[in-house]
Amino acid sequence: MRRVRVVAAVIRRGGRILVTRRHGHAERGGQWEFPGGKVEPGETEPEALTREIREELGCELRVGPLVARTEHGYPDLHVELGFYECTLPEGAEPTPIGAAAMDWAEAGRLAEYDFCEADRPVLPGTRRDLSGAGGGLDQWGRPPPPRGVPPPCPPPPPGGGRMAGVEARCLAAASRPSPAGAEG
Repeated sequence: MRRVRVVAAVIRRGGRILVTRRHGHAERGGQWEFPGGKVEPGETEPEALTREIREELGCELRVGPLVARTEHGYPDLHVELGFYECTLPEGAEPTPIGAAAMDWAEAGRLAEYDFCEADRPVLPGTRRDLSGAGGGLDQWGRPPPPRGVPPPCPPPPPGGGRMAGVEARCLAAASRPSPAGAEG
C-alpha cells in the first residue's frame, strides 16, 4: 500500500474556516478537505504547506503550530496527516486555482460537507480555536491538564471511526505514571 505524508491548513477568518473541494477527476474527487497537500522529499511540513497553498490557492500564509496529527488507511493509500493552525497575511485573498471550489464555512457546520475521511477526525475540534488560545480550552473544548501532565486523549470521532496512531499514543501515555510534583 502506498504511504504518503500530508499537511493541511486550518485557516480562520471571522468565525469561518477555509475549506476546498477536490477536482472530480482526482482521488476522492468532489470531496471537501482542509487545503494542503503532500510533503515532498527534503521539505519540512511548514515548507510543504506554504508551497501547497501557493499552488492551490495562489496566496501566502503564515504557518502556526501543529494542532492535530491523524493517520488514515484508504483501500489504496495510507495517509499521515498533520493539521496546522495558519493565518493569511493582511490582504491575502485565496483563489481556488488548484481546487474545484473553496468556501469559508461556519465552524459549526463543517459536518454538513462531504469531507475526505482522513480529515474527519479533526472536525469536532474546529468549533474552537485549535491552537488552545480560545479561552484556555483544548481543541475538544476541555480545559488543559495541569502543568507536567500529558494532555488527555481526544474523544472518538463522530460515528465511532478510528484515529489510527492517536489511540496507540494515548494508550502509551495512559500507562506512564504521572510526573512527580505535577501541579493540580
